[in-house]
Amino acid sequence: MICLLCRAQNEVDFKDMLEIQNINLTKSIITTLTCPEFEGRDIDRESISRSMVYIESLLRAYNIKPYFESYRIPYKIDNKRIGYNIVALYQGNLRKKSAILITANYDNLGLTKNRTTADSFLKGANDNATGVSAVLQLALFFNRIKPRENIIFAFTSGKHKNMMGAGFLADTFTKFDYLDIKYVINLDMLGRPFETGRNNLLCIQDTSNTISSRLNSYINPEFITIAHGDAFTESTECTPFYNILKVPSVTLTSFNFENDKYYLTVKDDMDNLYLDYLHRTTARLTLALYSLITENRVVKFGEEED
Repeated sequence: MICLLCRAQNEVDFKDMLEIQNINLTKSIITTLTCPEFEGRDIDRESISRSMVYIESLLRAYNIKPYFESYRIPYKIDNKRIGYNIVALYQGNLRKKSAILITANYDNLGLTKNRTTADSFLKGANDNATGVSAVLQLALFFNRIKPRENIIFAFTSGKHKNMMGAGFLADTFTKFDYLDIKYVINLDMLGRPFETGRNNLLCIQDTSNTISSRLNSYINPEFITIAHGDAFTESTECTPFYNILKVPSVTLTSFNFENDKYYLTVKDDMDNLYLDYLHRTTARLTLALYSLITENRVVKFGEEED
């Protein structure tokens, strides 16, 4: 692995990425986040602190620093409850005043209404421990390979409360004159492949931009396809960043309402994930994003020019 990381940047390929990103780490992250002690990662329960401590411990182990003074950024859920986002920074170039933002929500819905059975909590393996594992793998890779771009890694909460954490985080970024965010990529539910077609991921966006076409140009023109149809008209976690920061923002997902019968059930667990698919998808996405950053190509609103 050391030899791979010492190569010239443009020599890293997909096979290298599969080796650099350890599939056992992905499995360990998802297994931990879905264990009974985490009680379904409900932000209304004190046990949500276990998820936060775990994510922070990995960031510290990889020497990825907090973006603000602390990893945890609080926001008010209501008059009695406080939620937390976790925000870290890979600092590529001190003189650059810009960054890209990569996000995933780490919370889920917690315990089921029927708590009389041993299997009484919504584990949220696909929703969204897969996204958390992908963001952590990206953070680990970029911290090792040392690109010159600044990259913010954010783990939001409140997805099932109208994306409350993402909205508060976007608003927080506008209040601090640290780094200007160029574009946002949110990763959500990456653990089950489509049943038909050649695409790996759907790109959900509020307005057209060149993120997906730029990424596709480095791996496969059909790797990411734009989501269409009424099912995708509801906002995703990229929406608050687009609305508040006014930058190109997308959610990348392999969930299409047809390929995940375990969504929001107690069966959304490790046993019902396609771990190898997740590993390969994360590696391809990392390679594409790494290439985009290395070549310093511009991401913008509108369609890709021929």
